[in-house]
Amino acid sequence: MLARAYGPMYDMGNLGILDSSWYYQAIQYDIALGSKDERPAEARSQLVTTPSPAVSMPARLASGYPAASRAEAEATFRSLLRSYAEIEKRFSIPPGDLGGAAAAFVAGCYMALHGADFPDEHFAPLVRQMRTAMASVPGFAKVSAREKREAYEQLAIIGMFMATTQMGLRSRPDAGLAQRTRDAARQYLGQFVKGDVTRLSLGPKGMALR
Repeated sequence: MLARAYGPMYDMGNLGILDSSWYYQAIQYDIALGSKDERPAEARSQLVTTPSPAVSMPARLASGYPAASRAEAEATFRSLLRSYAEIEKRFSIPPGDLGGAAAAFVAGCYMALHGADFPDEHFAPLVRQMRTAMASVPGFAKVSAREKREAYEQLAIIGMFMATTQMGLRSRPDAGLAQRTRDAARQYLGQFVKGDVTRLSLGPKGMALR
């Protein structure tokens, strides 16, 4: 299962609300069943981000934590980002691909919301769907490389965080943590997907609203 790629669970509180940049507002589209990536190769290639000294989402996310736990939080987020890089290798996703990070975000939040695993075979269709959605955003080509990298890192970290916590709860049940994780997942998905996220399903055709 995809979930086996995740490590131990974390209970460090909510990572914060997704910001209002283009990549969250514009992606709220009407989900098309079985959508295919028909964008030109040039448009798809613009989804691939590269590391930059100007972008450090682990540090940015950690800055919202109390000073005493900030270093631990940043180390955790960096570890999650490294773990996501292993998932990219496992599923042959180009390193830094924004569509892949969006798919990991949706899958992780879905797992947390429903307390369910996510089958390997459903991940590739979700990645393709997210790549199409991202590349189809009006004005996407004009978005700065920094914004794209910030989106990539934030989506990957949150997706890993949510899924890791959910998997940890399987071996160490904690009703309070489970509820906080579900609430956060519902909140994140609600900012990313148009419609009632409790009706969201993930399957062989990607994401759909029942």
